[in-house]
Amino acid sequence: MFGGSWKRRLFPSRAPESKAAPPAKLEDVRLQILAALGDCQSTAAERIRSQVRSMRSGGDLLLLRGDIYQAVAREHCEAEARRRLNALLPTLRGWVPEAGRPRF
Repeated sequence: MFGGSWKRRLFPSRAPESKAAPPAKLEDVRLQILAALGDCQSTAAERIRSQVRSMRSGGDLLLLRGDIYQAVAREHCEAEARRRLNALLPTLRGWVPEAGRPRF
């Protein structure tokens, strides 16, 4: 009776879905995370590196983000920790749903 126009009326601001780029390879995600921790020498950073090497999906970063933030912030500063975590976000495109992709 109404066709598909009722959805356009109820959700006018919804942007059309775009074709997203394919997700980065898991090894690329690992390398980016390890690079973010590259100059961190703490025991916590070593523990995180070990966890990263055993990651099964890019989404596992969401479980490690607080630890990564803390490790970088302790050796540098909070601003540097935010910068490094934000730099990882493009690598996670396709691994983490848009709604679940935080900004640090």
